[in-house]
Amino acid sequence: YQRRVRGTHSDVSSLLVSREREKMFQNPSQTYQPLNDYPPNPSAGQSFGGNYNSEPEYGYQSPPSATTNYSTFDSSQQTKSAPTEGATLNVEGQEPLDEKAMMRRTYIPKMQALFGEFFGTCILVAVGCGTATVPGSSTIGVAISFGFILMSLVQSFVPISGGHFNPIITMCMCMSQRMTPLLGVGYFIAQVLGGLVGAGIIKACVPFENPSIGATKLSADMSPGRGFLLEAWMTSVLIFTVYSTAVSSRAHKKLAPLPIAVALTSLIILGGDKTGGSMNPARSFGPAVVSGQWADHWIYWVGPVVGGFVGWVFYQITHFQPK
Repeated sequence: YQRRVRGTHSDVSSLLVSREREKMFQNPSQTYQPLNDYPPNPSAGQSFGGNYNSEPEYGYQSPPSATTNYSTFDSSQQTKSAPTEGATLNVEGQEPLDEKAMMRRTYIPKMQALFGEFFGTCILVAVGCGTATVPGSSTIGVAISFGFILMSLVQSFVPISGGHFNPIITMCMCMSQRMTPLLGVGYFIAQVLGGLVGAGIIKACVPFENPSIGATKLSADMSPGRGFLLEAWMTSVLIFTVYSTAVSSRAHKKLAPLPIAVALTSLIILGGDKTGGSMNPARSFGPAVVSGQWADHWIYWVGPVVGGFVGWVFYQITHFQPK
C-alpha cells in the first residue's frame, strides 16, 4: 500500500482516515462506522462509511453479494449457463451438437486424410517412376523428378494428411504416438493402393519400351546383404531429415518440404544405380506388381523398416530436450 497519493499522503490508510474525518465534520448528522482496520471486511459488514459501496473510492469495491441482481447487466456480458448433462459442445463451446454433426466432424477429416495419402502416393509413383521409363533418362533426372514432385505434394497435403506418402514415415509417427495405430493402418493401406494405382496409370497411359515401369532392383555388383544395408541407411537419413525439419519443435516447419526433397534427391542419386533408391515400400510395391519383377523384393520392405527405426532413434537421441 506504499505509494504516493495526492502529494503529501504516501500511506493509503492514513489518507482514508483523514477523508473519514472530513466527512464527519461536513455532515455531523450522518452516523459513520469507525475505521478499525484496513482494508475493511465487507463480509463482516465493515465499510468506509455511508454510501461507499455504491460509490467506491480509490478502486476498492466489495464483492457482489449473493442477492445481486444480474438481470440489469448487458446480455453480452452475462455468463452463459452450463449445458445439461450429457450434451456435447461444439468447437466454440456455445451450443450442443447432434450425433450427425459429431459424426461429420470426426470421420470426414479422417476420410479426407486417407484419400490424401492415396492420391499423393499415386502421383508420387506415377511421376517418379514415369520419369524412369522415359528413353534416355538418367539417375539424376529421376532423382530430381522424385524430389520436385515430393516437395509439391508435401506442401499441398500437409494440412490434410501430414504428407507422408511413405509407410515408413507413418510407422515412425505411430511409434512416437503422433497418430493412432488404427489410423496408421489406414494410411498404410491407402499408400500401398496409391502406389499400385500410380504404377497402373503409367503402364496404361504412357507408351514406352521399358517394361519395368521403374521397378526397383539390385545392380549386378550388389549382393542382397549390401542392398539391404544401403536401403536401411538411406531410409534412416531420410527419416531423420523428416523429423528434424517437419516434426521437431526447433525446426522452421514451413520450410520442411525443401530439405526433405533435397535429401530424397541426393539419396536417390547416391543409391539409384545400386538399389533403385526406394526408401519407400509403397513406391517399390506398385511397379513390382504391375511389371511382375519380384527379385529381392524383401529388401525394399525390411531395409526401410529397419532404417526408419534407426533414424527415429537417432532423432530421439539428438533432439532430446530434458525437462
